[in-house]
Formats: sequence, C-alpha cells, structure tokens
Amino acid sequence: MDPKEMDGVRQRLARRMMLVSRRRFLLADMLLEKTGIGAGQVPILMELQRHGEMTQSALAEHVHVTPATMSGTLKRMERDGRIARRGDELDARVSLVRLTEAGERLCERAHELFIKSDELMFEGVSNEECEWIYATLETVLENLEKAIQGESHEKASTLP
Repeated sequence: MDPKEMDGVRQRLARRMMLVSRRRFLLADMLLEKTGIGAGQVPILMELQRHGEMTQSALAEHVHVTPATMSGTLKRMERDGRIARRGDELDARVSLVRLTEAGERLCERAHELFIKSDELMFEGVSNEECEWIYATLETVLENLEKAIQGESHEKASTLP
C-alpha cells in the first residue's frame, strides 16, 4: 500500500473511532435517560463507589473536570439525594463527598446499563477480535499519550 493510501486508511479509521465513541455515548445516554442519571454524573458515582468518601477537589481531578463544574454537578446530585457532603474536621475549607444509599443504587443501575450497552456494541464480535482491537487501541493510546507529553514539553520550553 502506498503512503497516500495508508494515510487515507488511517484517516478513515480515526473518523470511525470517533463515530464509535460518539455512538456509544449516545446509546449510554439513551439507556441512562430512563433512570434520570445524567451522563456527567456517572463518573462521579463510579469514583465515589470505588474510593468511598473523597474531597471535592480530588473527585474533580479524578473525573477530569474543573472544580467549578464539579461544584455545580454536586449541588444537583446533593439536591437529588445521590450524594452527601460534609466539612472536614481538620480543615473547614475542605468538603468531603460520599454516596448516599440512593446514589449507591443508581451507581449499580448505571453499571448494569453500561454492561448492556457493551453487549449491544460488541454483538457479533468474537472475544479474539475484541482482544485484537483492545491491543491495537492500547498502542494507539500510548502513541497519543507520548504525543501529548512531547507537545506539552515543547510548549513549556517555548514559553517566555
């Protein structure tokens, strides 16, 4: 395959990967809509289930959102009874967040729905094919991480 053809294949593949990602999120949103869970709340629910009580700032860092975004989302989740917050006894500036029983139940339901969406997404795809896709995407992800790290170092070295 000549280099131009290879570039075309890679561009088509990159666009297809983006479409797959978007469609997966659309399917997840459709499934989650029935539960009243917003897609932005799922990572928060999962992190709190995994780690237990966390500071609001650590939670924002774990789910890769700004503290302001986290604050607004947590207000809605607290209003809906999904999380509870309390001040840290050692530092009044720190807010600790935990799941409520309702939040735990919603987290379990969200997990079930994501399993269902994965089943739908990979219907007709063998385990061997899934393993090959996974290994390939791991390489792609590593390449992206290297490029991001290299780019961030380049940008940092050119700053005044």
